Amino acid sequence: MNEIEQAIRFLEKNRDAIQDKDNQLIPQTIKDKVSMPYDLAIQALQEKAEREKGCEHCNSHVPINNFTKDYSIEVDDTEISLWEDLKCLAYMKINDCPMCGRKLVEE
Repeated sequence: MNEIEQAIRFLEKNRDAIQDKDNQLIPQTIKDKVSMPYDLAIQALQEKAEREKGCEHCNSHVPINNFTKDYSIEVDDTEISLWEDLKCLAYMKINDCPMCGRKLVEE
């Protein structure tokens, strides 16, 4: 289990403890308000974990879009390139995948 998964489990455990049905001392409206930041943090961490997995474009070099039959854009390691058939027209260095946001370069 990585750090993000550990943080998600920690937050879920604490959120669930707040929402405990046996605890009648705290009104449900207060429980809901206190739980909301936990839900947001869990969602943000889940999105970050999903982003770190990457996508088919940055993991498998699948072309992003075939604008016409002749042009495509590809992400290759730390570069993005524009292709016309089998000819590379232009390329540039990038730090993040333009499709999923995964970091391509370790800082």
